[in-house]
Amino acid sequence: MRHAIFGRYNFIEKFEYWALGWSSLIMIFTGFFMWQVELSLRLFPLWVHDIFIIIHGYEAILAFLSISIWHMYNVHLNPEVFPMSKVWLNGRITGRELRLLHPLEYQKIAEERQKSLAANTL
Repeated sequence: MRHAIFGRYNFIEKFEYWALGWSSLIMIFTGFFMWQVELSLRLFPLWVHDIFIIIHGYEAILAFLSISIWHMYNVHLNPEVFPMSKVWLNGRITGRELRLLHPLEYQKIAEERQKSLAANTL
């Protein structure tokens, strides 16, 4: 079976990034109207305010579960990086991890080094 190849960020990292942004927007929007009940009821009917409360609650549960299950597995418990990816500690990734997890980024760096070496030898 052939695996997809990725550059600097794989689909999991991109998904987590966009999910964080989207979730933040939903939580801010619904939380603002839960906080400002009078404004919410002036602008919307009561049933819309009730929907804000429901959406806010479910989004909080989804965020908790995605962090505790999805993120914890992919960053800490995945057999490829177990016991954890140390990138968040020191900002460095080994050549082996880069070659396996981000082959397009590895190829780009290798090509840049080749060009740099060729330019220095001339």
